Amino acid sequence: MAYYGDNAVHAWGCAGSDGDLSDGFNIADITDNGTGDMTADFTNNAANTNYATTLTSQSTSNNCYFITVIRDSQVDEVRMRGGFSYYSNMAFYDWGDKSYQFVCLSSY
Repeated sequence: MAYYGDNAVHAWGCAGSDGDLSDGFNIADITDNGTGDMTADFTNNAANTNYATTLTSQSTSNNCYFITVIRDSQVDEVRMRGGFSYYSNMAFYDWGDKSYQFVCLSSY
Protein backbone atom coordinates (compact mmCIF):
# COMPACT_ATOMS: atom_id res chain seq x y z
CA MET A 1 0.00 0.00 0.00
CA ALA A 2 1.39 3.39 -0.95
CA TYR A 3 1.32 6.08 1.70
CA TYR A 4 1.62 9.74 0.85
CA GLY A 5 1.44 12.20 3.68
CA ASP A 6 3.41 14.48 5.94
CA ASN A 7 6.92 13.21 6.63
CA ALA A 8 6.50 10.10 4.49
CA VAL A 9 9.15 8.47 2.33
CA HIS A 10 8.51 9.98 -1.09
CA ALA A 11 10.66 7.58 -3.10
CA TRP A 12 13.48 5.08 -2.73
CA GLY A 13 15.50 3.00 -5.09
CA CYS A 14 18.45 0.77 -5.77
CA ALA A 15 19.82 1.11 -9.29
CA GLY A 16 22.89 0.14 -11.25
CA SER A 17 25.02 2.58 -13.19
CA ASP A 18 23.55 1.11 -16.40
CA GLY A 19 20.11 2.49 -15.48
CA ASP A 20 18.70 -0.85 -14.29
CA LEU A 21 16.38 -0.42 -11.28
CA SER A 22 16.78 -3.40 -8.93
CA ASP A 23 13.93 -2.31 -6.69
CA GLY A 24 12.20 0.86 -5.59
CA PHE A 25 9.11 2.79 -4.61
CA ASN A 26 7.59 5.69 -6.58
CA ILE A 27 10.30 5.42 -9.26
CA ALA A 28 8.91 5.44 -12.80
CA ASP A 29 12.21 5.24 -14.66
CA ILE A 30 15.98 5.46 -14.31
CA THR A 31 17.98 7.36 -16.92
CA ASP A 32 21.68 6.75 -17.52
CA ASN A 33 22.94 10.25 -18.43
CA GLY A 34 26.54 9.17 -19.00
CA THR A 35 29.51 8.09 -16.92
CA GLY A 36 28.72 8.41 -13.22
CA ASP A 37 25.48 10.33 -13.88
CA MET A 38 21.91 9.01 -13.44
CA THR A 39 18.41 10.38 -12.93
CA ALA A 40 15.55 8.75 -11.04
CA ASP A 41 12.14 9.91 -12.33
CA PHE A 42 9.29 9.86 -9.81
CA THR A 43 5.95 8.22 -10.60
CA ASN A 44 4.21 10.89 -8.46
CA ASN A 45 5.77 14.34 -8.22
CA ALA A 46 6.97 15.79 -4.94
CA ALA A 47 5.10 18.81 -3.58
CA ASN A 48 8.25 20.94 -3.96
CA THR A 49 12.02 20.63 -4.34
CA ASN A 50 12.63 20.92 -0.61
CA TYR A 51 12.92 17.19 -0.07
CA ALA A 52 15.91 15.51 1.52
CA THR A 53 17.77 12.69 -0.20
CA THR A 54 19.91 10.17 1.64
CA LEU A 55 22.56 8.38 -0.43
CA THR A 56 24.95 5.54 0.29
CA SER A 57 28.66 5.28 -0.34
CA GLN A 58 30.66 2.11 -0.79
CA SER A 59 34.20 1.38 0.31
CA THR A 60 36.71 -0.36 -1.92
CA SER A 61 40.36 -1.18 -1.38
CA ASN A 62 43.40 1.11 -1.32
CA ASN A 63 41.76 4.09 0.45
CA CYS A 64 39.25 4.43 -2.39
CA TYR A 65 35.51 5.13 -1.92
CA PHE A 66 32.56 5.24 -4.32
CA ILE A 67 30.64 8.38 -3.40
CA THR A 68 27.20 9.47 -4.62
CA VAL A 69 26.17 13.14 -4.61
CA ILE A 70 23.03 15.05 -5.61
CA ARG A 71 23.45 16.97 -8.85
CA ASP A 72 19.92 18.38 -9.10
CA SER A 73 16.53 18.00 -7.39
CA GLN A 74 13.25 18.70 -9.21
CA VAL A 75 9.63 17.93 -8.25
CA ASP A 76 9.59 15.07 -10.78
CA GLU A 77 13.14 13.68 -10.42
CA VAL A 78 16.42 13.55 -8.57
CA ARG A 79 19.72 13.50 -10.49
CA MET A 80 22.78 11.90 -8.91
CA ARG A 81 26.48 11.70 -9.72
CA GLY A 82 28.77 8.91 -8.61
CA GLY A 83 32.49 8.49 -8.64
CA PHE A 84 35.63 7.52 -6.82
CA SER A 85 37.35 9.56 -4.17
CA TYR A 86 40.95 8.47 -4.11
CA TYR A 87 43.48 10.25 -1.91
CA SER A 88 41.42 13.49 -1.99
CA ASN A 89 40.78 13.39 -5.75
CA MET A 90 37.36 12.75 -7.36
CA ALA A 91 36.68 11.06 -10.69
CA PHE A 92 33.17 10.25 -11.97
CA TYR A 93 32.79 6.59 -12.74
CA ASP A 94 30.21 3.85 -13.43
CA TRP A 95 30.52 1.46 -10.49
CA GLY A 96 28.07 -1.19 -11.70
CA ASP A 97 25.19 -3.12 -10.12
CA LYS A 98 23.42 -1.35 -7.23
CA SER A 99 25.66 1.72 -7.46
CA TYR A 100 22.90 4.15 -6.52
CA GLN A 101 21.00 3.48 -3.30
CA PHE A 102 18.83 6.38 -2.24
CA VAL A 103 15.80 7.52 -0.21
CA CYS A 104 13.94 10.79 -0.84
CA LEU A 105 11.96 12.22 2.09
CA SER A 106 9.32 14.87 1.48
CA SER A 107 6.32 16.41 3.15
CA TYR A 108 3.11 17.14 1.25
